[in-house]
Amino acid sequence: MARAITTAFTNSIAPGLRKVFFSSIKGIPQEARQILNFLPEKPGGQAGRNYFDDLRVASLSTFGPKAEGTAVTYDVPVEDVTVRYSTYTFALAVRLTMEMKEDDLYGTMSKLSGELASSAMHQIEVQGHRPLNNAFSASGSAGQGFTQGGFNSEALIATSHALVRGGTYANRASTDLDLSVTALTAAIDSLEGTPNESGMPMPIRPSLLLVPYQLKWIAKEILDSELKPYTGDNEVNPLGGEGIKYMCSHYIPVGNGTWFLMSPKAKHDINVWIRKQPTFDVSGEDFDTGDSKMKGIFRIAVGHGDWRGIYGSQGA
Repeated sequence: MARAITTAFTNSIAPGLRKVFFSSIKGIPQEARQILNFLPEKPGGQAGRNYFDDLRVASLSTFGPKAEGTAVTYDVPVEDVTVRYSTYTFALAVRLTMEMKEDDLYGTMSKLSGELASSAMHQIEVQGHRPLNNAFSASGSAGQGFTQGGFNSEALIATSHALVRGGTYANRASTDLDLSVTALTAAIDSLEGTPNESGMPMPIRPSLLLVPYQLKWIAKEILDSELKPYTGDNEVNPLGGEGIKYMCSHYIPVGNGTWFLMSPKAKHDINVWIRKQPTFDVSGEDFDTGDSKMKGIFRIAVGHGDWRGIYGSQGA
């Protein structure tokens, strides 16, 4: 028999309480939807129901010289590799005995459906942030709906992303830096210098500095100061007119010096596929026991294909 809430939950049936307080996460903003691409249940095309693949294709190379009377050079796109998003199911349930339902004095049990919804939203945030929290490694934390490596099984943040037509590019420094004016300007330069798979410029304009909440104060000093912070020389803050906003994440581990500089959504390739939106069911009373059950369930896949549109550092 499934674990049940019984009248051993004594405080909810004893008179004298003024209020029952749930440690719910209601009211906390859902952050993943502000920074990641949430895909529809049916992503489009011939995408499957259990999984779908994304394919990388390198563009044509650049034009070359053609001498008089000579033939033109032909080129074809290069079909490269795929990355797969596979769904995983998450669920949670509650069982109430008949006696507990009848004897609950404060409506505590009636609030459990809302608690299930909050728990589901929390888990979606946790799963949605997995590509960021595991961005600096290509393997080790995959599974349960998370594809850790992108195209070529590469980490999201790396010093040597292989380009299809040759060469490499980095979206992190060779030695990670703490968040500072110098580190952030280097990150902007890196995104501005992003090449496509054929090595041609594909400049990306960042719009968001994502930091754990402990770095909020540094981010504010860097981006909101009219003059260059940490100097008494009255230098103009070079980041003041870049239009970059900062956002605090409560799902990047506490105490972590990691920070990310990101392009707008849809210009990066960090994706969340909720194959089945959270649904909640309440069963009728069990004939033998009189118990009732509530269940929440959803299916999700997260990961990335392309690495462009984001720069990261784990801090010094």
